[in-house]
Amino acid sequence: VGMEPGVKPASDLTQTGTIGVLATEASLAGEKFHSLIATHAQDLRVITQPCPKFVEFVERGILEGDEVNQAIDEYTSSLLAANADVFILGCSHYPFLRPALEARLPNHIQFIDTGGAIARRVGQQFLTTPEQNEVNVLTTGDPKEFSRLCEILIPELPSACQHFLVP
Repeated sequence: VGMEPGVKPASDLTQTGTIGVLATEASLAGEKFHSLIATHAQDLRVITQPCPKFVEFVERGILEGDEVNQAIDEYTSSLLAANADVFILGCSHYPFLRPALEARLPNHIQFIDTGGAIARRVGQQFLTTPEQNEVNVLTTGDPKEFSRLCEILIPELPSACQHFLVP
């Protein structure tokens, strides 16, 4: 789901014929991603870059600063060198770093943030089942830490968080 709303718009937007994809290693290795590229970007140059530090930063609530800037430079240098002018933010964590990316990268770079499309789809599903519209926030980690991160990243979420054990 995460990559699908990004590939086609990126292929329509690029002026250079080169798009960059910032994503997790698992997403980039997935059959779905390769199918999307074959369908919507077969005539384009697609430069992929896994960004594991981005996930770590967001999960620690670090959205700016020297560490973030160094990772941005590390992860985007090959995309910029290849003349990519559209970057797909292909992970649900990455939009939280978009302000830092925009501040750090050249102004001509366009970003495709797939999070909005995913949120709209979840919202549509939510509206089609109004009798089931209860929000439960569960975490397999520390609920206090998760609540702290939610206050930073998604303040609209309920503050009560339950610990969920995975068997």
